[in-house]
Amino acid sequence: MGIVIRQSLKASFVTYFGVAIGSVNQLWVATKILTEAELGLTRSLFMMGLLFYSIFNFGGPSIADRYFSRFRDDEARHHGFLTFLLLYTGFYFLLYMAVYFGGKAWFTAYYQEKSPELVDNYFLLVWLTGFNLLQGVLESYCRNLQRIAVPAVLREVVVKLANMGVIIAYGLHWIDFETFVTLYVLSYGLISLGLLVYLAGMGKLYLASISWDLVRPVLKDMIRFGGVAALGAVGTSLCKYLDQSMIGHYQGQREAGIFFIAYLIASMIEIPRKSLTQIAIPLVAQSLMQEDYASTQNMHRKVALHQLLAGLFLFVGIWTSLGDLFGLMPKGDVFREGTTVVLLFSLTSLLDMSGGMSSEIMGYSRYYKVSTALVLLLGVANIALNHVLIPAFGFTGAAMATAITITSYSIARGAFVWWKFRIVPFSGETLRAAGVGLAAYAASFLVPDLGHDTWTHLLGIALRGSVVTLVFATLLIYFRISPEVNGLFATVMKRVKRG
Repeated sequence: MGIVIRQSLKASFVTYFGVAIGSVNQLWVATKILTEAELGLTRSLFMMGLLFYSIFNFGGPSIADRYFSRFRDDEARHHGFLTFLLLYTGFYFLLYMAVYFGGKAWFTAYYQEKSPELVDNYFLLVWLTGFNLLQGVLESYCRNLQRIAVPAVLREVVVKLANMGVIIAYGLHWIDFETFVTLYVLSYGLISLGLLVYLAGMGKLYLASISWDLVRPVLKDMIRFGGVAALGAVGTSLCKYLDQSMIGHYQGQREAGIFFIAYLIASMIEIPRKSLTQIAIPLVAQSLMQEDYASTQNMHRKVALHQLLAGLFLFVGIWTSLGDLFGLMPKGDVFREGTTVVLLFSLTSLLDMSGGMSSEIMGYSRYYKVSTALVLLLGVANIALNHVLIPAFGFTGAAMATAITITSYSIARGAFVWWKFRIVPFSGETLRAAGVGLAAYAASFLVPDLGHDTWTHLLGIALRGSVVTLVFATLLIYFRISPEVNGLFATVMKRVKRG
């Protein structure tokens, strides 16, 4: 677990720096310069690009995680496995273009009435999806090389700075809106370009000939596994990204913009999860392949506990200061309409994070087909729920639909993993972690409402954040809930004393 914690801390530092940039960009710069509809358009394009990526990568990154150990040989340039992954992804990108262009008439009919802006930028989604596909393969390759910090810099910092620059250029009237949207989409290509340069600089961009002697015995299995993973990705994408697209259909891009800001605020809770799982996935996949279920159990519980601790800390900090945050934002009264969305997404994320790596355990075990069927079923259910709840409750209905489907999936996969492996993510530390979160939340009420101008909002956030941090950290260390956290704390204190 030590390597996971160390690598995750590096990636988390970069990620949170990126969060700071992204928060300034989306919560202040974008909301100041862009109208709600313009903001909604940029995010709808982004979410739809992720949706198409998830459907048409056909399990490329999952294949890399599952089979890289078979090809790992630095002297043999990993037997051309990167070349294979790029060819595999390129084939399905061509398939995506055939399907996408063939469906233009349906796309136009679906969005023309409420979101004509999406129709006007139809072709930009091809670029965005292509960038995402290449990025997915290259990041999975880096992940299996135990390199996640630089990819995190590119994903969380570089592209967000580029986004901010484009938005500011539009706000200064240096470019028109059409050019702005085009540059905004093209900026996502910087991640793939940066990854190629990074791998080449390390001497790891092994575009070598494919060792077909190693590929042929497992080719059918890889394609089958990738296909099943792709089906699972369809279901996951329908749960995660479909709501924004359906809001655009039923309500328009203004409501999509408000929904996105609420989603963005809530999604900050999941940032530690991304860092933990990125480095832990190859280790879990290897332990399952070797049937070392004791290691799987240990990793499962450790990841679940640390995800819950980080999620609780962030949730309490964000929720207790949400009113002050909206007070600081341009058009805060407009975006305050998404408060219920923030709560629903946050609680759903907490529950999902507390489940540890149940999804990964199912996905990389021999039961991956069950995982796929389950995700597909919930994806279809999410479509039906969105169809019913968005017309009835607006964008809050979209959050309700996602909360129901994600929670159902979390419970179902946790029950399945326990049934087949007798592995559970919970322990006595789980309850103690929840107690620490509740205590920190209760302590936040010691800080009263200080006022409604900029300085009092800032002071309120600072004071509540300080109280929550002090109480949470003190209780976490005192009760020794996480040996890893206590070990890091002891190391820091030793260095402080030496200094």
